[in-house]
Amino acid sequence: MRLLIISPTAHYIDKEGALKGHGATVKEISYLATLFEHITHIAPLYKGTPPKSFLSYTSDNIEFLPVLPAGGKNLTEKLKILLRASGWITTIKNTLKNRAFDLIHLRTPSSFSLVVLSFFKLSHIKTLKWIKFAGNWEDNSAESLAAKLQKRIIKSGIYSSFVSVNYIKDLPNKNFIPFPNPSYYLSSYLEHKNIIQEKKLSSIINIAFVGNLYREKGIMESLHIIKELLKKGIDLRFHIVGSGKLENMAREYVLNNNLVEKVIFHGPMPHEKVFDILKNAHFFLFPSYTEGWPKVLNEAMSMGAVPISSNVSIIPDVLSACNCGFYAPYSHINAFVDGIIRYIEQPDLWKTASQNAYRYAVFFTYEYYGLKLTQVLNQYGFKVDEQRFEHIKNITKDIQFPI
Repeated sequence: MRLLIISPTAHYIDKEGALKGHGATVKEISYLATLFEHITHIAPLYKGTPPKSFLSYTSDNIEFLPVLPAGGKNLTEKLKILLRASGWITTIKNTLKNRAFDLIHLRTPSSFSLVVLSFFKLSHIKTLKWIKFAGNWEDNSAESLAAKLQKRIIKSGIYSSFVSVNYIKDLPNKNFIPFPNPSYYLSSYLEHKNIIQEKKLSSIINIAFVGNLYREKGIMESLHIIKELLKKGIDLRFHIVGSGKLENMAREYVLNNNLVEKVIFHGPMPHEKVFDILKNAHFFLFPSYTEGWPKVLNEAMSMGAVPISSNVSIIPDVLSACNCGFYAPYSHINAFVDGIIRYIEQPDLWKTASQNAYRYAVFFTYEYYGLKLTQVLNQYGFKVDEQRFEHIKNITKDIQFPI
């Protein structure tokens, strides 16, 4: 089978001439390359130095076709969309004209994918299309107009397509399929088992935050929560992994509130190093404003770090179903503080949540993702052998999971 991927995933050429793309997406596509004979990936290529978190593809059967980037926060970048949209569509048309594909995979939402979605809405290309909506499917007044338009187009239907979403209730129609967001291989997940069994609360509580230091990710709310926990006598260390526009504000807050000895800024870290932080974390703090299902929650759960998150999208449903964490509205600082203290005061409750988090994290392995995709493709008339997934089937057969 041959797969065409069209995505807004940023790519760069580093100083050694190597192609690098957004780490989480590159890992996912590298896994897809084990399921398909060949993958062609159309995505934007930017100038400059790739961020440290960007990775190279690990498979030789992935071909990258670059397009010029456009879209962003300022008006100039947004206007570039109008100038470059025709070039994007021309690249897609020529690729479809000159090559045969069994499946087209479009990743949304973005300004780039809005243009591509509009193209597919107006065309009647017979090739089956797999549309992935990676954001929060719930109505959200804070989201961009582009995201709202894409939801409307996807909901109204694209010829010969199915839609994978990080959502589990009130799906618009039968073509919408709840899908896990994979983060790691089964082998890595199983290696964590001994760590989870031995993990326990200690005199110093380790709390982790991993993500961009943006307003939307709740970094300032996180620091308020840490301050209040310390005021209540909780001895802790708060580990911040990531960087972003609010880093200076966050550092200033830490300095002004005498938190320097309690808050550690690790900066951006390679993906494998993030697990070293999570390995020692008792809690994962994530009061984000808007999410679909963030991959970083998978990673925290796989290391037995109990999620303490905002109640957006499917996060409450999953945490409730797994009995493995606490959630509250992102602005309810005292609720987060009380939730964490409740676990600290009841170590057995925390241990149960930690072990449950690990148990259900198996559903975020690439192998389960591959099994789910294979089952969906077979429903659409493909005849893909599922035998390679027997191991993950056996592990998950007795566990009920909402996605």
